[in-house]
Amino acid sequence: MDLITVIVPVYNTEKYLEKCLDSIINQTYQELDIILVDDGSSDNSGKICDAYADKDNRIRVFHQPNKGVSAARNKGMDEARGKYIASVDSDDYVDLDMIEYLYTNIQKYDADVATCSKYQIFANRSEENDKKGEVYVCDAEETFRRMLLNDGVGFSMSDKMVKRDLIEGLRYEEGKIHEDCFFIALWIERVNKVVISTVDKYHYIHRAGSITTKFKKENMYLIEANYVFKHIVDTYFPRLDKEMFFRLAWTHAQLLDLLFLDGNFEGGPEYQVLVRFFRRNILKIIRNPYISSKRKIAMAIFQVCIPLYKKLSLRQWEKSQWVN
Repeated sequence: MDLITVIVPVYNTEKYLEKCLDSIINQTYQELDIILVDDGSSDNSGKICDAYADKDNRIRVFHQPNKGVSAARNKGMDEARGKYIASVDSDDYVDLDMIEYLYTNIQKYDADVATCSKYQIFANRSEENDKKGEVYVCDAEETFRRMLLNDGVGFSMSDKMVKRDLIEGLRYEEGKIHEDCFFIALWIERVNKVVISTVDKYHYIHRAGSITTKFKKENMYLIEANYVFKHIVDTYFPRLDKEMFFRLAWTHAQLLDLLFLDGNFEGGPEYQVLVRFFRRNILKIIRNPYISSKRKIAMAIFQVCIPLYKKLSLRQWEKSQWVN
């Protein structure tokens, strides 16, 4: 059996960490190299990591000063011994057969990467994806197309297993959030075959105060990542221009709604960047075949009455309740 490395960056997640680690150590696939990188936690997370390492010799713990999740993941890759690498965030957890499922798909289809889908866990509900367990075997262009459209696969490393050779020499970019986006952009042009599965195996916890629930200036790195994607499209996949514009519009809309939800950045430079995008591109939005009619109507409202758009977007966000 092939050795598989599972990298878990850990930072102040003592409330969730044991559930995460239990879901990894009890995997049906047991040939694991489990790397826990304690990134300068100030709570009991580091002690929990050490306790798990004491009772499971597959676990190795590395403690380092706080440098951010990218540095923690880079440390994990530096120490990895497995032929394949998977990643799990320390405040999430996974189905007990996730590693076996991804590994089996890589072997079955002779692929470089295998993916699965995520349960979206909120305080008041759990959402499954709207697919019904489809599996797609894709080349690099089709994989990237689906990523741009959020079609069964996204720009996250936590729901993927990759051949170690594929990412040899690559690094997560330190000092930026949305680090997965920048990292995937590095290896997508190298890939030959990806198995995309819409079977839910990963449980993603939407926590209050996370980067997905609170606007920060650093969120704008997501736009920078999108222009890295655009360079990839322009260079390697020029047929994906409409899909690329969908991604740009979707990203700007998500950030605008998050900014309104936060309320502290209205009128600032980040707000101006987002508004300028929609002012300049309203016709492209209306003509894009991948943007929903609902979103096109919302953007039309935005052009004529920003306060009304804000009211509608806040009402939509209030339907979500985050896990504390």
